[in-house]
Amino acid sequence: MPFQDIERTLRLIGQITDINFNVITNIPDYGLLEEFHYLPVLTSRGCVFNCNYCAGAKLHGFLQYNPKIVAKSIISAYKKYAVKRFAFYDDALLYNSEKHINIILEKILESGIKCEFYTPNGLHIRFLSDRTAELMKIAGFKDIRLSLESVNPVFMKNEGAKNTILEFKKAIEILRKQGFSQNQIMVYTLANVPGQDPLSIKATLKTAFESGTTPYLAFYSPVPGTPDFIRAKKLTDLSDPLFHNNTVYLYRSGFNLAYYQELKHILREYRLYANKVST
Repeated sequence: MPFQDIERTLRLIGQITDINFNVITNIPDYGLLEEFHYLPVLTSRGCVFNCNYCAGAKLHGFLQYNPKIVAKSIISAYKKYAVKRFAFYDDALLYNSEKHINIILEKILESGIKCEFYTPNGLHIRFLSDRTAELMKIAGFKDIRLSLESVNPVFMKNEGAKNTILEFKKAIEILRKQGFSQNQIMVYTLANVPGQDPLSIKATLKTAFESGTTPYLAFYSPVPGTPDFIRAKKLTDLSDPLFHNNTVYLYRSGFNLAYYQELKHILREYRLYANKVST
């Protein structure tokens, strides 16, 4: 089928017509939705990293949309649908922040609208600057979700080297300086990745908590086509897509369930404390 490769087709059309298909030129039609409790927002596609557990970089390249048009879509949705909550689903929202997310937030602030913003996918610690954190606080970000996969330096290097402990602690200092409380700064920690030292999970949660954040566990899901999927296949059968579910894989991979319950208890205590000191 000649049109199965959409990206290649668009590139060919672009070469013939001089139309640049690599920029977003229209505002998403949120009117197709039936409820407007919140709206999802994508300001980019793909990711700048190539982690062993993720297939994002293999699916498509990285592309950031026109920040002014993204801001326009948010402002338009706010006025048209009276929606005040927006969730950014980017994989690399903070990348190239001076020319991207900073511009988006500045345009939103210039418009005078009052919104709440959320980051369920997690943000890359390395790209957080003082200016971006300041804009996020003023614009109305209600939670900041970061990724600290592990404090084990070997594991971090093997899985993609997205950040260091020093970069993590610097990012937390920046956020706390801008007034984000401990229960607003949430940190994802990877668990049950093939080859991971289980004890490093507890150590990572402890580091995240003692740095003034609220830690969360993100359990590994085997993704076909990734290096970690090959390792996971050596631990258990992954022939059925159901076995790729992170809960199913947790039980089938041989993860110590008593240790899992211990981790859940630790997380519960950390969150109770974070909520207490943040009220």
